[in-house]
Amino acid sequence: MLNKGELLAEKSSWHSLVLPNWEKSIVNLAASIYSSFGAKVEAEPLKYMNNSFFADYSRIILLIIDALGYYQLINYGKKELKNLLEMGGELFPLTSVAPTSTATALSSVFSARYPGEHGVLGYRLWIKRAGSIIRTLDMSPASADCLNLLASSPYLPKYFRLTTPFSQLAIKGLKVYSILPSHVTSHIFSKLTCKGAKTLSYYTIGGFAENIIQKLKKDEDFVILGYIDVLDKDLHVFSPDSLAYKMDLEMILKTLKNIADLAKKVGDTILVVIADHGGIKVSAQNVVRLDKMRRIVRRLKIPPWGESRFAYIKGESSLKEEFNKLGFRVLTADTARKMKIFGPTLRYPERIGDFIVIPEDSRCIIYPYRTKELDFELKGHHGGLLKEEVIVPLILFS
Repeated sequence: MLNKGELLAEKSSWHSLVLPNWEKSIVNLAASIYSSFGAKVEAEPLKYMNNSFFADYSRIILLIIDALGYYQLINYGKKELKNLLEMGGELFPLTSVAPTSTATALSSVFSARYPGEHGVLGYRLWIKRAGSIIRTLDMSPASADCLNLLASSPYLPKYFRLTTPFSQLAIKGLKVYSILPSHVTSHIFSKLTCKGAKTLSYYTIGGFAENIIQKLKKDEDFVILGYIDVLDKDLHVFSPDSLAYKMDLEMILKTLKNIADLAKKVGDTILVVIADHGGIKVSAQNVVRLDKMRRIVRRLKIPPWGESRFAYIKGESSLKEEFNKLGFRVLTADTARKMKIFGPTLRYPERIGDFIVIPEDSRCIIYPYRTKELDFELKGHHGGLLKEEVIVPLILFS
């Protein structure tokens, strides 16, 4: 299993980094599922299998486990992973998207569009039309403490191409459900990415499972998209090799087993499990405080945006040399476009700045927009292009 991940990482490698593979990514998987029911999508189907694989089922459960990297699953899943595979589960590696951000990955999976198409290119994003750098997950200016401040903007639907295929699936006679943590169901981002689906909320992993079990007991055809975020919290607060991460992973894998057991009993159902990204361990020594470096700040045209491990920079060309001196891999915007890092096309080129700064180790670039961002010391992170961040699992129970 480890060799499968290493082979995909090697095939997709660029220097010490791993790029998204646009034949074997989470976007391609979503495209395979939606198109198997006749929905028209922009992304190509997954190379592992043709669309008829999913067309054999009238009920599909697609679960997205935040921060469950392929390597974390193999290294820490142990007994519970073994139990899943012994009961008929199959494990394959996929790549995430770039950047390896929840905002970018969820937008890609729910819309079956590449990042360069839907335009959600990170947690923080320069939106020229809004005249601001915004936080995409809560649709507010990066310096604001309030949520959903852009909700009343008449231009919000034009900021992104997040049209989902869910209304098409409903026309085909399928019920479409999204199952989300209760604390994100009111976010505008959730409403945009889940448009056309009926959203159900939960507070605990048990509540999450209960939502799915109740649907399995009903006589209806459906597509369920479930999202679990507890591992991401463990990764950031404690690190990906912490006891908290391992214990919650064990609980999640046991829950998957229970869902898979019931799905097998009722029949005509396939359970598909993926992740949005993996993660790495970081420490205070890994932090590069960009706001403290005057020689860099004075050459910026606007503050950096994107991710701490995948930063977009707009400023003087001499900045590229400065970041090279700091040991970062620097990509010009034109090179990133030619390498198709965001997919075959890049609809919003202004959103990636003049160049992209990516660490080849565990460092993070910090440019605080709010003082509260300095109150919390991250123990784990993601967003970059190391293999532990990019390679994610695909588990199938059919």
